[in-house]
Amino acid sequence: MAIQYLDGAGATRNAVGSHAGTVGDPDISLESISGKLPAALTGSGNFPVAIKENTAGSTTSTVLQSAAAANGNGSTASLDGYATATFAVSGVTTATINFEVSNDGGTTWFPALTTLVGGTVIATTATTDGLYRMAAAGLKLARARISGWAAGTITVTLYVTTATTSNKVVDSFNLAGEAHMGEVAGSGKAVKVALTVSTTPAYSSGDSIGGKITIANAVRVSGGVSILTTLQLLDRANQKPAGTIYLFDADPTNATLTDNAAVVFSTDDLKIVAQIPVASTDWIATNSKATANLSGLAREVQAVSGTTLYAAFVTTLTPTFGATTDMQMIFGFAYVN
Repeated sequence: MAIQYLDGAGATRNAVGSHAGTVGDPDISLESISGKLPAALTGSGNFPVAIKENTAGSTTSTVLQSAAAANGNGSTASLDGYATATFAVSGVTTATINFEVSNDGGTTWFPALTTLVGGTVIATTATTDGLYRMAAAGLKLARARISGWAAGTITVTLYVTTATTSNKVVDSFNLAGEAHMGEVAGSGKAVKVALTVSTTPAYSSGDSIGGKITIANAVRVSGGVSILTTLQLLDRANQKPAGTIYLFDADPTNATLTDNAAVVFSTDDLKIVAQIPVASTDWIATNSKATANLSGLAREVQAVSGTTLYAAFVTTLTPTFGATTDMQMIFGFAYVN
């Protein structure tokens, strides 16, 4: 397959790639084209385009509490390098299981926001048996601390799963029925969203910060696919709120996403397509302002229809903001089609 393009000086340049995806180099390599192509591009045949996709990874388990019949911290398990973690809780009669995470080797522990599998409950604790899942990316250690024990023989096992990334070769420029010769690599959008937050009362763990977040132009075409690559957060009150940011592929009209109120997903948990953990250690304070730059996210998302996605920031801490304009988010998307 031969491809020609015009460089910045108007000269015709050549790149050659085979149908199988290997690339020759009369003038340049295929890799060097990426992100540098001008609008004028001509070609013949099918041009192989590789995109990254997440596939299921391997799962390992660690027993955190084994037939415990008293209050105690139990064992810890590593979250380093894992994407998701699921606490399997059994044997609870009268006790509270506190899901906690640490990023400093176990010196300091923070509540971990989990979602009850098969339900709509999101919480940092459990008083009944069940499977409780959370995002693990960027975290180091987890434990299931027992408090308030009065009865029951409790076992908690943590299952952690890796997320593997592979190159998926799409054998044509014609992605989703559209050809965009001038948009080979590098096409995307940085979407800035200003949140409206509360100054009083203080937020509680499990509350929404900013209510329902609308992300316009998150995908390029109606029903299109993007990859969320970066997320930049600004906290002008220097509160450094930790928690989880959930992305929805359609408007979560059945969920309760009210600022400074407890989040209830209801049936809209089925619309969640990505979750991004935000740790207190992600924030950096400068001039009494806090910023967090989350990169390498690689979350593939698709809108059900239209070009808008939606999000919710569920905190695990108790921030108090000084002004209603104290929070801002910038979502960085790479368009796939």
